[in-house]
Amino acid sequence: MIYACEHHDAVLEHWQLRDTRDIRLVHVDFHDDLRGLLVDRRQRLAYPIGRAARSWPMVDPGNFLAHAVVQGRVRGIRWLHERIGGRGWDAGIVRYESDLSAAHHRLAHRLRRGPEYPLEFEEGLLESWGGLKRGELLSVDWDCFASILTERTTIDTRVTAFLEGLGSVIPEHTWVAYSPEYSHPSLDPFKRFVQRLGERFAQPVEWLSPGLPAGQLHPTDVDASLPRSPLMRLTLYLRRKGIF
Repeated sequence: MIYACEHHDAVLEHWQLRDTRDIRLVHVDFHDDLRGLLVDRRQRLAYPIGRAARSWPMVDPGNFLAHAVVQGRVRGIRWLHERIGGRGWDAGIVRYESDLSAAHHRLAHRLRRGPEYPLEFEEGLLESWGGLKRGELLSVDWDCFASILTERTTIDTRVTAFLEGLGSVIPEHTWVAYSPEYSHPSLDPFKRFVQRLGERFAQPVEWLSPGLPAGQLHPTDVDASLPRSPLMRLTLYLRRKGIF
């Protein structure tokens, strides 16, 4: 089944309504959507850090997967993005055990003896992806192909490359989000993408946001442009150089 929605956090609401658990997810997205977590990839676990360790914030598109991990719904994530995309292009990111800037979070967690949640996690470039594995479900954010930080003229090329790289495994369920704040205005190409996925997998499409196909959008006040702060711009530059 293909499920299409306007905002990506609607996926968590859908999982909650169905009480979906033990998900192994391929997450195709410009962003990680795990803000508030530190992921220890070696020990295959994750835990809340910073303000999230004291009190979980409300669910939003940037942290819905973190909520899903804490709720025990997701046990494996393969996060895929293009070269323009990932933690070096995002102000609010998931932390890894290897990050220099995460050392104080690791220490605070040990002292606090906070809860930990099982999670197998990988990050990779979409161009190197070998396709879906059996048992994996698929989550796609349109901003991976249509981000306002990339050229609008490349959307079709990106989409075609993704569809050609899907492989032979068909996921039982796929969730696709339009994310209007983060994407170029491109509703018609988005709808064609959803249709092509349905045809590719021979599955019906259900619109979790019923008004979306007709152009009924409900954008939030999120500013998805690059930060204006010189310090944050320097931080992102260093991240793109591999310094976290």
